[in-house]
Amino acid sequence: MSRPDWPSLRAGPRMVRGIAALLRLAKVVHAADIASDLNNDAIAPGLEAIATGFGIILPDDQANLQAQFVVYDALYAWCRLQVV
Repeated sequence: MSRPDWPSLRAGPRMVRGIAALLRLAKVVHAADIASDLNNDAIAPGLEAIATGFGIILPDDQANLQAQFVVYDALYAWCRLQVV
């Protein structure tokens, strides 16, 4: 019986870094979203301020969500740098 050739196994370290970055992002987002946890992460107050500001300038939920995607993409990119 031959061994399976799964590309995801060859990309293991990259995938692990991606998962670690997602976990870091989740920690920031959770802390920014839960008032009692806001100070559990140094980045969370900034994200909470940005999200609040977006809500003020874009009260429409769909427009707000669409505009904030780039913020979360940038934060994920930063998280990837933190887990290298």
